[in-house]
Amino acid sequence: MFRTRFGQSAAVIVATTAIISGLASNGAEARVARRQIRRHAAVQPHANWCKFSDTLPMMDMSEMQMMDEMNFYPMMKHNLGANECAKVVSGLTAAKKYGMQFPTAADAIKGGFRLIAPYIPGQGAHYIGPLGINATFDPNTPNFLLFGGNGPTAPLVGLMWLVQSGQTPPAGIPGGNDHWHRHNIVCMVGGVILAEDISDAACAAMNGGNIDISGLWMLHAWIVPGYEYLPDVFRPHVPFLM
Repeated sequence: MFRTRFGQSAAVIVATTAIISGLASNGAEARVARRQIRRHAAVQPHANWCKFSDTLPMMDMSEMQMMDEMNFYPMMKHNLGANECAKVVSGLTAAKKYGMQFPTAADAIKGGFRLIAPYIPGQGAHYIGPLGINATFDPNTPNFLLFGGNGPTAPLVGLMWLVQSGQTPPAGIPGGNDHWHRHNIVCMVGGVILAEDISDAACAAMNGGNIDISGLWMLHAWIVPGYEYLPDVFRPHVPFLM
């Protein structure tokens, strides 16, 4: 259904190599061609981050999240063109490099992260970083990390951004495949979110208090080696974390 140029990359590289051979006498043009080869080589290993083939239903979306999908993301996710893909790969590569500094939850805690939501099937345990909640989106530095369990040895499984942008999602990542989502009311107990959309009385019974977080938008990126979800790297939840 969707057309993509990624399958042409090998041919482009071969053709560019041939150009270099023919331009041996022109150093400036040869240098330009070499840069083109390096650029293609840099993007190509992660070109699948720019594709979309997900067929799994979004079974755990709230009514508010479904309305947000219709209101803010009327276009279907799709395979990205070469220019958009280069920008996506550049940002996600930097974000992955940042996140990989913290291979376990214990490493994240040493780096100033703290648990803010225990393990959730499909999403993992959420750790908020030392920068806290951002008012602007920095694609190179996710301010949350996702881990595959509640213990200190839990592995890094995903990256996450949380941005305070009111009742509309932030501009986000080029290409439009980053469908941000939000939650409504959460029950926080001792600085940790333990429930969602329960009554004030029920939350108080847990020695907690309800907080409206409908102005906070979040985006997951499933690009950690061993935990990639290539059908949709921005999927809100993934099937391998159950």
